[in-house]
Amino acid sequence: MIPTMSWLQSRLHRNDVAPPEAFDRLEIAISDLRRDLVQHPLYSAVNTPGRLRVFMEHHAFAVWDFMSLVKRLQREMTVLDHPWTPPADPICARLINDIVLGEESDEVAPHSFISHYELYLLAMEELGADPAAIRDLVGRIQRGEDPAAALASNPISAGTRAFTAHTLTAAQQPIHAVAANFLFGREDVIPDMFQRILWTLDVQDPPDIRVARRVGRWRQEWWHETVPAGLRRRLPSPLRRLGHAIEEHREDPRYFFRLYLERHIELDSGEHGPMARRLLGTLCGRDSAKWAEATDAAREALQARMALWDTVLDALAGESEAGAKTTPARPVSPSAREHEQWRRGEPNAPA
Repeated sequence: MIPTMSWLQSRLHRNDVAPPEAFDRLEIAISDLRRDLVQHPLYSAVNTPGRLRVFMEHHAFAVWDFMSLVKRLQREMTVLDHPWTPPADPICARLINDIVLGEESDEVAPHSFISHYELYLLAMEELGADPAAIRDLVGRIQRGEDPAAALASNPISAGTRAFTAHTLTAAQQPIHAVAANFLFGREDVIPDMFQRILWTLDVQDPPDIRVARRVGRWRQEWWHETVPAGLRRRLPSPLRRLGHAIEEHREDPRYFFRLYLERHIELDSGEHGPMARRLLGTLCGRDSAKWAEATDAAREALQARMALWDTVLDALAGESEAGAKTTPARPVSPSAREHEQWRRGEPNAPA
């Protein structure tokens, strides 16, 4: 017998899909924390170039430790050993692999792939934030040092160390608790948080920057709507370079930082958030004990983020609000060669 699509769908039918009321109860239980986090005063306080730099130096740790949650989920949901064997749950494997693809190797521009962590480091370099603390931590771990020891001696503030330590510990919890932390502590709330940061930054820009940004987006929309993707790839080199220039317009003095925020707003709200939600529902199924543990993990994740934002807000208090209506000089974005030198730590890498 030749398998039909209906036969395949019947084989993939799930008997452990979570009932809607399980999600409802969890979201009601965390609604107060989520509301307070979205309304945190930090977002409106990131209103000067200096304050933005301080924010980024702390937030870089959350950008990095996010991948520990992702990678724990991928290790559990897929098969990373060899010889390979089929994953126990192909649906969960597909969901987490799609998320990893976007987070670890996102196509942020035509034929340009980068992890969101490295994109954030580019944004820090662009805006003059100091990446020394986060690069010190990651470098020590790459050299084989115990993560807890590397974190304990890191020069970042105690509050930021505590948040990162919480994430690394949470990544070792039962897999459904990890999925709850990942969904409600990250994917679900990040679009709202990042949109508020963008609003605060945008009102600081002078009219010429706002107009240039809008014109650049109109050019992008025109290019994509007028020239089909297949034709764009076959254009002669000069026209292809023109298209890349349109797609990579740099009218924004915070080009890489805005790209990072907007990619997360777009991906987390439209793709990764729903994927993470389905993943959590599949892992918890109809098991009330797992849903209770997932609720606890979600609340702890939101409380940890609140504590991190409190830490950063305290750090911003040392930065004067003078110049809140000023915009940093438009930087020269590093070339691909300079970026690669910088990643490898070569002597001539841009400072």
